[in-house]
This record gives sequence, C-alpha cells and structure tokens, in this order.
Amino acid sequence: TGVRPEGARELAESYEHLGAVKTYSLDLHPRYQTLKDTRRVFIKSNEATITVTHDYPLPPPALWSWLNDPQKIAEWAGRDMRPNLRPAGRTGAGARNHCVHGKNLTMIETVLDWQPFDYITVEQASQMKPMNFYLTYLFEPTPSGTRLTVSMKAKLKSPLPNALAPAALKLVNRMFGMDKEYVALARLIAEEAAQEGDEGVAASAGVASAA
Repeated sequence: TGVRPEGARELAESYEHLGAVKTYSLDLHPRYQTLKDTRRVFIKSNEATITVTHDYPLPPPALWSWLNDPQKIAEWAGRDMRPNLRPAGRTGAGARNHCVHGKNLTMIETVLDWQPFDYITVEQASQMKPMNFYLTYLFEPTPSGTRLTVSMKAKLKSPLPNALAPAALKLVNRMFGMDKEYVALARLIAEEAAQEGDEGVAASAGVASAA
C-alpha cells in the first residue's frame, strides 16, 4: 500500500460488488533490459576466498524466492532482514536491507548487482565486524533443479592491512560454518515439499554439497 514504482501506468477498473478499483501496471520488458545493461559486479569462484555449492530440486525462480523473500530468509538463515531502501520503488542495484542478527548485531546489506534468476551480488557491512563481506549468489539451471554457488570474499576496514582479509574470512567461516545455512535451506525445501505432497522434491532436497 502506498508503493508506486516509477513508470507505473495508472488505470481504473470497475468490478461488481467492488465498484471502481484503481490499478497500476508496468511494462517489464524495458525494466528487464535495464537490469541486463547495468554495471556488472560478479565474484567468480576462482576469485573467491570461500565458495559453497548446493544443488536444489527447484527451478531458479523458485529458489530465487527463498534467497530474497525476507520471511523465507528468516526461516533458513535466522536473519531478520528488513527492506531499507528501494530506488524507484524496486529491488535492484543500490537497494539496501537492514538485518538484525542476534541480540545486538546489525548489518546493512547493499545490492551491488541484481540479475533476476541469474545471480545477485551484495555487500554486507556491520559496525561490529572489522571487515565487510562481498557475496555473489549464482543460480544455474540443472536437469533436476538449480545449482546455487555462493562465492564470498572480504575487505578489512582501515587501518587493518587488507592482505589479511582471506585468512580472517576463513577463520570466521571455521567459527560459524557458512555452509550450515544452505544445508538448513535444503531441509526446509524438503519439509515444504512433503507438506505439499511433492514426494519427488522432498526426496531429492537432501542434496550433497561441495565447499
């Protein structure tokens, strides 16, 4: 309510029992092309300090929802992610999310590159941590669903020498286990499929991973 994306066309339609209803529509083709033409920020797996790969029995658009819907993120990652900034009323490069993780830890996530159903690159910055994290989430279609590859690197905040960033990030990963979140995501996908009666998805959601 109250959100009107830039470029929306206003219309009025009439329905029995409802009367006149104001609607807004968007031509998504120019929007899609704009996203494709924007500056690319992509962390390749061979450039990353840490890479996590999982196969999921969902098509890219469905898995994309699990990675971007705040309610779903809270389920598998335990992060209270709240939209903070939406340029032109949309999610895309420059959008920001405010995350509350734990009792006192807060983090600002900024979208650096947004290519729907293909990949996302974000920066995660927290005043409580001595480094910022950079992640690319790559969605690759497979015969049975989607392969998600998360490539991650870090940059230490001044005055710490950035040459220490890879070792610091590996230490953080050993302490907290980045891979655990994506195992939890596979379990939730399986549970949801079981509730909906999709036995094939439920059985294949317990997929193997490689880090």
